[in-house]
Amino acid sequence: MRMINKIIIHHSLTKDSKTVSWDAIRKYHTNVLKWKDIGYHYGIERVGNSYAILRGRSLMEAGAHTKYHNVDSIGICLVGNYDLTEPNNEQLEVLNELCYFLIKTFGLSINSVFFHREFNTHKTCPGSKFRKDMIHYPRWY
Repeated sequence: MRMINKIIIHHSLTKDSKTVSWDAIRKYHTNVLKWKDIGYHYGIERVGNSYAILRGRSLMEAGAHTKYHNVDSIGICLVGNYDLTEPNNEQLEVLNELCYFLIKTFGLSINSVFFHREFNTHKTCPGSKFRKDMIHYPRWY
C-alpha cells in the first residue's frame, strides 16, 4: 500500500451539467494526455438530482494530479468551475464526508487536506471562490 499523507482538492474548470462529465475527463486524460487512467482518485459530481462520489484511479496507484505530490496523496476533483461560483452546500457535504472517511482510514488530520493551488501558485484550483474554511469535519461526527 502507498504511504498517504495528504489529500489534494481540485476542480474540473467545467460546468456541472447534471450529466456524467467524469467519463469525459477520463477520456481526455487517457486519449489526449495518454495517461493510463484518469489522474484523480475520486470525483464528486451531480448525477441526476444529487451528488455522487465517482471512482477514479485505484488508491493503490499514484495519481496524476499534482506535480511532485502524486506518490503520497489522494486527488479529489469536484466537477464544476469554482472560479465562477462557490461550490454548493450539497457538494461540499459530500466532499467533507469523503475527506473525513479518508482522514480516518489513513490516520490523517484535517490539516492534511490541501488545495491544488497550494502546490502550484500559477493556478487557482480548486477555484478562487472555493475557500479553505469550506473543508471541515461533517456536523454529525
